[in-house]
Amino acid sequence: MKTRKLSRCQQELLDLLGETYCVKRIDGANCIYRDFGDHDVEICGGRTIRAPFHIFVWQKEPHLKIVERFMDLPHDCKQVAVLLQQIAQRYDA
Repeated sequence: MKTRKLSRCQQELLDLLGETYCVKRIDGANCIYRDFGDHDVEICGGRTIRAPFHIFVWQKEPHLKIVERFMDLPHDCKQVAVLLQQIAQRYDA
């Protein structure tokens, strides 16, 4: 599903990830997002082909905190998708 809220590079990743991910505005920027119930995943960056992706896994309860972070990932949508599959295996209820 195409959305004008993401850059072309970010949209390519969202299309690859499928319907379990969506666009959510976080800290003033449009990010790729997935809710796992007790945890959620935020993928930001990657607006251009040279810009790296950053992934944050948040624990929601008892208070919001980052439990995993992956910074400055190469702009390789397939590689990022594989990492997100591994994250989903750990946190998907």
